Amino acid sequence: MDKIKEIVSLCKCGVTAIINEHREFSQTAADWIENHKHLGDAPKDVIEQMIRRDTVIQLIACPTVGIYYDVFHYDLDAALDEMLNRLKSAEKGR
Repeated sequence: MDKIKEIVSLCKCGVTAIINEHREFSQTAADWIENHKHLGDAPKDVIEQMIRRDTVIQLIACPTVGIYYDVFHYDLDAALDEMLNRLKSAEKGR
């Protein structure tokens, strides 16, 4: 919960977590990924694990109006860590 709170504190706009949306449509992770070509910069090994585990986690964070970051992963903790790293790196660059 602390990671989520930290992500929210770094975002003036919204934060969204979408977990296993593909299951709402009776799709496999592989089908969902095939229909959603945009997976940010998720590494190939992460995409393969998403398919193998049938798990799709998407985090979207908007630190300010007009800027957003998205992370796709199969592991929620890893996705949260990746999002925190992106937000902190972006904050240092401002």
